[in-house]
Amino acid sequence: MYVNVENMDASLEACTEQGGNIVSPVRIVKGHGKYGVIQDPAGAVLALFEQE
Repeated sequence: MYVNVENMDASLEACTEQGGNIVSPVRIVKGHGKYGVIQDPAGAVLALFEQE
Protein backbone atom coordinates (compact mmCIF):
# COMPACT_ATOMS: atom_id res chain seq x y z
CA MET A 1 0.00 0.00 0.00
CA TYR A 2 1.26 3.50 -0.83
CA VAL A 3 0.35 6.72 0.95
CA ASN A 4 1.01 9.99 -0.90
CA VAL A 5 2.88 12.61 1.14
CA GLU A 6 3.86 16.18 0.36
CA ASN A 7 7.24 16.03 2.10
CA MET A 8 9.11 12.73 2.36
CA ASP A 9 11.74 13.95 4.82
CA ALA A 10 9.17 15.43 7.21
CA SER A 11 7.01 12.30 6.98
CA LEU A 12 9.92 9.97 7.74
CA GLU A 13 10.95 12.15 10.67
CA ALA A 14 7.38 12.10 12.04
CA CYS A 15 7.32 8.31 11.71
CA THR A 16 10.47 7.78 13.77
CA GLU A 17 9.50 10.44 16.34
CA GLN A 18 6.27 8.54 16.98
CA GLY A 19 7.96 5.16 17.47
CA GLY A 20 7.96 3.82 13.90
CA ASN A 21 10.88 2.53 11.86
CA ILE A 22 12.24 3.15 8.39
CA VAL A 23 12.32 -0.27 6.71
CA SER A 24 14.13 0.72 3.51
CA PRO A 25 15.91 3.87 2.39
CA VAL A 26 14.21 6.35 0.09
CA ARG A 27 14.41 5.33 -3.55
CA ILE A 28 13.92 7.58 -6.56
CA VAL A 29 11.68 6.58 -9.46
CA LYS A 30 12.82 8.78 -12.36
CA GLY A 31 10.03 10.86 -13.80
CA HIS A 32 7.62 10.01 -11.00
CA GLY A 33 8.97 10.78 -7.53
CA LYS A 34 10.40 8.90 -4.60
CA TYR A 35 9.24 6.37 -2.04
CA GLY A 36 10.30 4.88 1.26
CA VAL A 37 8.96 1.96 3.29
CA ILE A 38 8.05 2.42 6.94
CA GLN A 39 6.72 0.33 9.82
CA ASP A 40 4.42 1.73 12.48
CA PRO A 41 4.82 0.87 16.19
CA ALA A 42 2.19 -1.89 15.87
CA GLY A 43 4.15 -3.58 13.05
CA ALA A 44 2.11 -2.52 10.00
CA VAL A 45 4.26 -1.83 6.93
CA LEU A 46 3.50 0.58 4.09
CA ALA A 47 5.24 2.83 1.60
CA LEU A 48 5.23 6.62 1.50
CA PHE A 49 5.29 8.23 -1.97
CA GLU A 50 6.19 11.81 -2.85
CA GLN A 51 5.44 12.85 -6.44
CA GLU A 52 7.83 15.08 -8.37
